[in-house]
Parts: sequence; structure tokens; C-alpha cells
Amino acid sequence: MGVVPLLRDLALDQEDNVNCDRRCQVPFGADRVNIAGVLLPSMSNITVFTQLAEEEDVALRSATTSGDLAGAVVIVLPGTKNTF
Repeated sequence: MGVVPLLRDLALDQEDNVNCDRRCQVPFGADRVNIAGVLLPSMSNITVFTQLAEEEDVALRSATTSGDLAGAVVIVLPGTKNTF
């Protein structure tokens, strides 16, 4: 038996899990690097979103429609579990 301490704000990766809360919905602005991350049905290793969301000078928006890409200077296409 072991005891795991409660560590608040511990930034562990959400492996193969889309956890885009308010961190992935930052409004785009002229003072930030505007990045849209396309959410795909079979994404894997999406830790790049977590790392980008932690940057203060980055506005990260999750994109599910083409309209969500408007204003982005960078569009991130994550890897998928199904590759051909």
C-alpha cells in the first residue's frame, strides 16, 4: 500500500484524452500567437495541446469546424491512432 499526496496544479499529460477546457478556448488577439488545434475523432499523443496551452503568449483554440480556424496563424493537425 502507498500514499499518493495531493499536488494541485500538477501538469500531467492527458495521454490520448482530449481535455480542452477553458485553456483551449482563449480568444485570439494581436498580442499573442494565434493557434488552432484541429480535434480529430481518433487523435493520439495530443500532449502538444497541453504544452501550447501553458504558454502565456499563445492563444489556443480547439477547432471542430472550418470557422474555428479563422484568425489562426498556426493550425496544428495532431497524429491519429489510425494511420495508413
